[in-house]
Amino acid sequence: MKILYLTSKPVFPIVDGGCRAMAEMLECFMLNGWQVDQLSISTEKHPFRKEAYPQRFSNVEAVEVSTKLRPWPALKALITGRNYNIQRFDSEVFRRVLSKKLAAHNYELIFLEGLFVTPYLEMCLHSTPSTLVVRPHNVEHRIWEGIAQNTKGRLKKWYLKKLATSLREYEINVLKSADLLLCITDEDKDSFRDLGVSAPLVTVPFSLPDKDLKNNYECRDFFFLGSMNWEPNQETVRALTERIFPAIKKRLPEAILHLAGSFVKETEIPADEGIHFDGFVEDPSVFFREKGIFLSPVYSGSGVRIKIMEAMSVGTPVITTTLGATGITNDNETIIIADTDQQLIEKAILLYEDRDLREKLGKNSTAFIRENFSRGAVSKKLRNVLEAKEA
Repeated sequence: MKILYLTSKPVFPIVDGGCRAMAEMLECFMLNGWQVDQLSISTEKHPFRKEAYPQRFSNVEAVEVSTKLRPWPALKALITGRNYNIQRFDSEVFRRVLSKKLAAHNYELIFLEGLFVTPYLEMCLHSTPSTLVVRPHNVEHRIWEGIAQNTKGRLKKWYLKKLATSLREYEINVLKSADLLLCITDEDKDSFRDLGVSAPLVTVPFSLPDKDLKNNYECRDFFFLGSMNWEPNQETVRALTERIFPAIKKRLPEAILHLAGSFVKETEIPADEGIHFDGFVEDPSVFFREKGIFLSPVYSGSGVRIKIMEAMSVGTPVITTTLGATGITNDNETIIIADTDQQLIEKAILLYEDRDLREKLGKNSTAFIRENFSRGAVSKKLRNVLEAKEA
């Protein structure tokens, strides 16, 4: 099968969970023996660097698109009811490059990765007989509904609600043009169905590589790792540093919280005693197995939290909210779920004090990931779904 793979940012280097999900999709394409041309948007926050791509995935072209926030276009979009978050990724230059690719190649399938490349969906629909597949990473407007709900400023809350409403309308209207929606979780699939999205829906989870790394269950530090330019992660950092960890510290004076991730300038990290900032992490799997307990309260968004799944894959004990555990089958044997600050604090202290529980959760989570999210299992399901659709 010959595939054109469209992404709203370069896949490599892997700087966040979205990049990890895309890199794993390329791995699954390769396992299935498919030929893939990549066309990516290169932005100020995510610039394209060809040397960052492994040789086996170097068949890639990128187009520079400025997605900087500009007040007048943002205001105009607000007045007209268009969604500025999406509009910023719509580029005439990208359209010209895409048009040339479509004219030069007979692609059997065009794979649009995420909502931010869907401005080009209609163009593909009218330019080629190829099967059009969209993989939403989440139900995007749900993220902004959650952020709006947790925002205190009246004007900002109003703006975020308007943004969520326009995103909801956009998602419903644009996704119905796809031949297939490839959802990462059953929860997202059900949400799109409930919204009235008429395109066929199927769940194919993202994959994770098997890694034989021994976790350090003696370490009982707390940590959070995530891209700091994503608002839900900023919410998590604020909750950890302003409410949750200070309460833990009162009862466990020796406790330590590590914060790490890309785009640190996007959020404020307090210089409090016991809080360490570790910066960008080149190899998350090593960080996960050495830093103790992944404390990740999630309050907004939808879809699976890839960093949580990565942590579980190497046996790291995880505490998160119900929302953070989306896509994870759980009976408290693989992950600890707590939805209030007090529950999070109590569970964190419990795990801090119980070394055997840390190891039990870690080993169960590794087995769960290998059984349900291995590259072999996911690539096989992907092949069955896409080859059946293409036929």
